Amino acid sequence: MPTSDQSNALGRAKELAGKLTPIQKITLGAVLLTVIAGGLVLSRSSDAVPMTALYTDLDAADAASVVDSLAGRGVQHDLADGGKTVLVPKDEVYDLRVALAGEGLPSSNDGYALLDNQGITTSEFRQRIDYQRALEGELAKTLTALDGVQSASVHLALPDDSVFVDEPASPTASVLVVPQGVGGITSNEVEAIIHLVASSVKDMQPEGVSVIDSDGNVLSAGGGDGSGGLAIGGTSDRTKATSAYEADMQASILAMLSKALGSNKVGVTVTAELDLDQTQQTSEDYGTLDPESDEQPYVISNSASREEYGADAAGANGADGETGILGPDGALTADDITVDDGTGTPVAASGYVKEEADTQYAIDRVVEQRTIVPGTVNQVSVAIVVDEATVTPEQIDTIDTLVKAAIGYSEIRGDKVEVQALPFDTTASTEAEELAKAEEAAAAKSQMMGMVRTIAVLLVIIIALILGYRSAKKARTVTATPINIGEITTGPRPSLGPGSAIDPLAEADTEAVPIAINRPPDRDAIVMNELTQMADRRPQEVANVLRAWLAENKAGARR
Repeated sequence: MPTSDQSNALGRAKELAGKLTPIQKITLGAVLLTVIAGGLVLSRSSDAVPMTALYTDLDAADAASVVDSLAGRGVQHDLADGGKTVLVPKDEVYDLRVALAGEGLPSSNDGYALLDNQGITTSEFRQRIDYQRALEGELAKTLTALDGVQSASVHLALPDDSVFVDEPASPTASVLVVPQGVGGITSNEVEAIIHLVASSVKDMQPEGVSVIDSDGNVLSAGGGDGSGGLAIGGTSDRTKATSAYEADMQASILAMLSKALGSNKVGVTVTAELDLDQTQQTSEDYGTLDPESDEQPYVISNSASREEYGADAAGANGADGETGILGPDGALTADDITVDDGTGTPVAASGYVKEEADTQYAIDRVVEQRTIVPGTVNQVSVAIVVDEATVTPEQIDTIDTLVKAAIGYSEIRGDKVEVQALPFDTTASTEAEELAKAEEAAAAKSQMMGMVRTIAVLLVIIIALILGYRSAKKARTVTATPINIGEITTGPRPSLGPGSAIDPLAEADTEAVPIAINRPPDRDAIVMNELTQMADRRPQEVANVLRAWLAENKAGARR
């Protein structure tokens, strides 16, 4: 039941509404409608909540489950990318991800969460397949976290363990990545993907990982040497390596010159010839002894022997009646031995001496083995064209010197640098600048019009409120205007001018009341006629006078 305060407020509202004239009621209704319409416009303009992606690349079943859960929670959401992306308010995205993860959504690509549903009755085959699916899902999630990867899909080929195989096959993996933006996947990101996948699977080598992008380009074919160097195999890989070197060199030169000449004022083209063959070299260097050196050579080994036969020993043997030095059996005797007595005449000697010596010296030896990795620059050619309106001949020479220093110019390998000044065609850049300015002007105009509409709505609301307030205030004010009826007489009444003593409120040219001659005049009818005419002319003043009389009668009755 309504309280006394509410009843009093309702009564006062009804009393105030009863005091309003039709014009005031129409004005008050217009004010209320304007306020409601302005509030709706402002609320609709403020309802533009920034949206962000909750999940991307969902299949139809997961998208339907996520949308149903969000609708049950009363969360504002939108679909994009053909229903594969779910958008939610930006300030609620993390809370919703945690809440939906508690519900097991999205159900696909759950990673290790697939293993939570396994029971004790799960077969070995099912366990192996679930483990492989979980590993693939976790790797896909991890690769998606890279800045240059929008989404990824990983497929593993895991060989079965068997006791009948002496050398089991190594596991392999194929990775399909969708680049984020137009830049594609860089070589560093491809290498990171390869090592991440290879390190996550047991016994997998980096050469067993193949990486392909969504356009069908083979970023890494696998089967490399796994040495971590630049192993270039086919012609396509060689072309990519050369193109990457030329692009890096071109970007560095263009960035350097653009800082001095400005953007769109210089063009650079780099052509390089790289040696992408991996070679090994082995060399041995044997040093020789320097005869002029005072250093004594280092002796490794030294051996000597001496054999001697003397005449004294032969004579002593003969005196004792022995057979002598050598017997007569055809062996060497003392008569067969001759010596030089200094005169050049050989004479028979009575003795024999033989000496032998063997000395081995160390010889210097240097063995060198070198591995030359691919990527050596054989030749670099650079062509540069600059806008002739922005450079002078002296600046062209300076540019030539700077570019030679930037590329490591070498005359021995035949590097070339050419700098030419030519007039540039600026039509496209001018049109692009004009288009950009037009877009900026249109955006500024749209923003200005939005502000103007908002200010206009606010002004209309303020004016309506002011008019409503004034009408309500005027309705609450009761003005009692006394009516001087004066002395009413019979017979025809002359026309009274405005401001007369009899009727100050009457208009000029008051119509006379006809009275019949054959009967006496009716005073009450004349008075009633005058009151009726006055009420028709001034209804508001008559109503105020009657209201004042009623108020005085009520006050007198209370006393």
